[in-house]
Amino acid sequence: MLEEDLESREERKNSFFGIILSILHYTSEEYLLPQIIGPTDRELFNAETEIIKRIAKERSAVIIGRCSTHIFCGHPNHVSIFLHGNIKFRNGRVQELYHVSKETAGKMIAQSDKERAIYYRTFTGKEWTDLDSMTSVSIQAK
Repeated sequence: MLEEDLESREERKNSFFGIILSILHYTSEEYLLPQIIGPTDRELFNAETEIIKRIAKERSAVIIGRCSTHIFCGHPNHVSIFLHGNIKFRNGRVQELYHVSKETAGKMIAQSDKERAIYYRTFTGKEWTDLDSMTSVSIQAK
């Protein structure tokens, strides 16, 4: 899979609705054969998991996201850190980084949080913000 195709699936599940829309985008002249969509979300997650485990077996590593807290649960040298900030801090940061309005930043944060929650729940059966389900250190930005 091409790197740019993987970026669009960054800790997000492909939705059935999104796949249907991409198929409907083609006119009858353009759409003759089914297009290969690529690996399923589960196949992609499993491949990433194996790569992450191999990296951690070979050397020390810092893994950000990718359900790594779940993947390494029980690993003897595993430390999880859940970084979070209050909404005012996060909104200001997004406005500054992406040069967007407060309203747009709020929508971007809500969408990102929703996608991350769905991704984490799908592959772990847990809530990504539930610190009781993981061994972790919580640090809050102020």
